[in-house]
Amino acid sequence: MLIALCSTLFAPHKLNAQPRDIPAKYLDSITEDEEGGKLSWPSFVFTEPVRNEVYVIDSKARIIIYTSDFYPLFTLSKRNGVESPQGLTVDKEGNLYVAQSPTKDNPRNRISVFNACLKWERDIYLKGFEGSDSFAPYRLAIDKRENIYASGYNFYGVIILNNQGQFLEMISPEKEGKKVKLADVTIDKTGRIYVTSEEESRIYIYDENRKFLFEFGEKGGSSGKLSRPQALGVDNRNGMMYVVDYMRHTVSAYDKDGKYLFEFGGLGWGEGWFQHPKDIAVDHMGRVLVADTFNDRIEVFQSPEVKPEEEIPEEEITEERLVEIEKEEVEAPIYIEEKIVFEDIHFDFDMYDIRPDAKPLLQEVAAWLRKNTFAKILIEGHCDERGTNQYNLALGDRRAKATKDYLTSHGIISDRIEMVSYGEEKPLCTEKTEECWAKNRRVHFVILKEGK
Repeated sequence: MLIALCSTLFAPHKLNAQPRDIPAKYLDSITEDEEGGKLSWPSFVFTEPVRNEVYVIDSKARIIIYTSDFYPLFTLSKRNGVESPQGLTVDKEGNLYVAQSPTKDNPRNRISVFNACLKWERDIYLKGFEGSDSFAPYRLAIDKRENIYASGYNFYGVIILNNQGQFLEMISPEKEGKKVKLADVTIDKTGRIYVTSEEESRIYIYDENRKFLFEFGEKGGSSGKLSRPQALGVDNRNGMMYVVDYMRHTVSAYDKDGKYLFEFGGLGWGEGWFQHPKDIAVDHMGRVLVADTFNDRIEVFQSPEVKPEEEIPEEEITEERLVEIEKEEVEAPIYIEEKIVFEDIHFDFDMYDIRPDAKPLLQEVAAWLRKNTFAKILIEGHCDERGTNQYNLALGDRRAKATKDYLTSHGIISDRIEMVSYGEEKPLCTEKTEECWAKNRRVHFVILKEGK
């Protein structure tokens, strides 16, 4: 079935090319569902971080799921329990949360929960806070603690629920002592929370503990200003923020501190132009996806190339920890690899999160260690060559630590695991290509010499 789906080539619109030299380059457009039918007024786009799939909601009250190459895979509709989707998010286990408005069959606002197999499991009905009777969930996000964040259509605040739907608290920005209406909520990989106000043309930013950090945005109709901002997408590689503006038909780019950088788009129907765009998302490769609503498509752009010094910032690590890492490298235990060879696990660029494709390999390591109760293992953290030696030593250490944490969570005693970071110093491949760098972003396992 998957082969058949992938063989269905997707045909984007090929209209007039964007004539301007813009930093974000047009790449492609998503225009069709898995049956070859056209999208109809898509109002929402989401890039799922685990499988890197793309979710689109259009005016036909359906959710269409695409691969990272934009091949349509599957459509969720009324027969699956999706009746009036407004927005959605996906947790780290692959469970899908869909904000739904009232319908004839179900006259209540709700958040519907689907498991990783896309089967409906339950509905969360919103209660326990002022205005809950009229609160219509519009956009959703999930933090590292699996709490659910929901913005409501023209509602004064973002509500926060635990995973079972119990109300916890509310984020409510104010202007001159009055709460502002909010349109969108987004959470990046660090846990930072971004709240968009269409009414005030402002973005409010909070840390992972919901402490206010700063705000930015200026109302207006010219470059560098916002008229009716609908949503914000974050490039997790560098912290750049992209805000989609419904009335100016543009996307404005800002740095991680809220400084305006550039904009792209404009009113039109050719490649790179928009008609009343409604939503935006940025995937793991820095591709910016824009719900170009009145042009019946999702447009895809490549964000600007990030300079190495910006892409890999100098991380602040203590002198004491750096000394420890370098000492661990010098004093790494003697080992042999003849007993058993485990497959290396790999990491995304500048990341130390355990990828889904690494988990089965780590489970094999854990199973072997449980069977061989007297064995110890060394975890080596490695990086590609980009970045300073100091930064890569710290990043390699974090990769090793994340791997160790995964193994201990699967029943392996911490004392049986040793770590060392080699940073960029022991590459498997020395070519300056992405394919080569990907091989070097790894954790390598070795069995410690008996008696060590």
